Amino acid sequence: MGIKKINSLESENSKLQNAFLKNDLSLVVEIYTKKAKLDLKMGNKENAYFNFTQAYIFALEDGLEVSDEIYKILLKAKREI
Repeated sequence: MGIKKINSLESENSKLQNAFLKNDLSLVVEIYTKKAKLDLKMGNKENAYFNFTQAYIFALEDGLEVSDEIYKILLKAKREI
């Protein structure tokens, strides 16, 4: 794994931790969804659907409308919800 990739991962993890600390679930959902879409693009389906599931849980918890979109993605992928 290259240094740039490690730094990027650490940066994303830091953003996620800060969003949790601030209880900014909208940002948590945004980060998980962005990562999920990137994983799908890279062919890493297991990670993608794990991240979509996390995004879905927090979207539901915060009553975010994006939960409907994420639900459809998970349903289409035949993931248990």
